[in-house]
Amino acid sequence: MRKFSSIFILMLFPCVVWGNTSLNAPPKQVRSFSPGTKGTVLIFVSSLCPCTDAHRQMVESLLNQNKTKGIKFYLVFSNKGESSDFIEYFYRSIKWDIPYILDTAGTLLNKYKATHTPQAFVLDSTKKEVYRGPIDDSNLNQGRVDKPYLKNVLEDVLAGRAVKTPEVAGTGCWIVRNINSKGLK
Repeated sequence: MRKFSSIFILMLFPCVVWGNTSLNAPPKQVRSFSPGTKGTVLIFVSSLCPCTDAHRQMVESLLNQNKTKGIKFYLVFSNKGESSDFIEYFYRSIKWDIPYILDTAGTLLNKYKATHTPQAFVLDSTKKEVYRGPIDDSNLNQGRVDKPYLKNVLEDVLAGRAVKTPEVAGTGCWIVRNINSKGLK
């Protein structure tokens, strides 16, 4: 009997250790964001927007490059009809380890005047907006990146330089607003 329980424990151990990775864990919902010491990136996304997948590699790369540099990333779900089921499906397919804010009241949507998904907003360490626009131009170029907007902005922020291109017209899917969220001003 003792031999059987030892074998069972040895077989169970990898499942417990490797099965508990951040990719298998449920996405972490937060109520608000706390700024990074160098800056914050808010990426407005929709669980049903096919355009987001075109930016998967760029965002993964930026997450890895900026893990320890004082830049915090958050996803913001403001689209009408977002639910925890849709958001969990999104995380299982995209596999980003980024906390998210469910913005059903449209508070962040109205504050930053987001229009598309995915759309990135970069805030400096004082929460001042220094960039608004696409992550890159890959969804316009069949996956090829010619203009890595967000990467360039983060390089400027980390170097303490003024952002060269503070705004780029949104691309991707339009955000569908909830009826109870106030209009853009």
